[in-house]
Amino acid sequence: MLLVNYSDMIRNVTYNDKEIKDEIRQEVGDSYSFFHRLKLGGTGSPRFVIVEASKDFNNFLELDNNINYCNIELRPEGIIVAFRSLLETFAWIVPYHMLVLYKSKGTVTVYAGEHFMRLQTLYKNKGDNNFIRKLLHLRSEHHTKKYEFIT
Repeated sequence: MLLVNYSDMIRNVTYNDKEIKDEIRQEVGDSYSFFHRLKLGGTGSPRFVIVEASKDFNNFLELDNNINYCNIELRPEGIIVAFRSLLETFAWIVPYHMLVLYKSKGTVTVYAGEHFMRLQTLYKNKGDNNFIRKLLHLRSEHHTKKYEFIT
């Protein structure tokens, strides 16, 4: 079953639920293999602070008074933005064909449909920029493979 309704793209991944793992796998693919992760130089982002988010995310993020952090995991068909609220872990599943990124000085805004998260880097280092470059490269690579025309 593909996730059609966009509000279904947010999943509680705190518990080891096989159905949710299968849905995530179907949307954004399996995790990269160990050797592929080494070849890519890692598939996880540095930690980001969530500065602003759309209403659906604010419903989760405003439940506690802690600073809201998130991480991004690269998958072959998209990304997973993981964040915590209270004692639960949530995942925002974003396939590459829905992903739009805006990068400005110190922040990155991730859009998918009408939902967004504005993320701020914690440290001023090249690791953040390298990860965003890697993400953009994988997304463009995915689009060229997916939409190649046979002549």
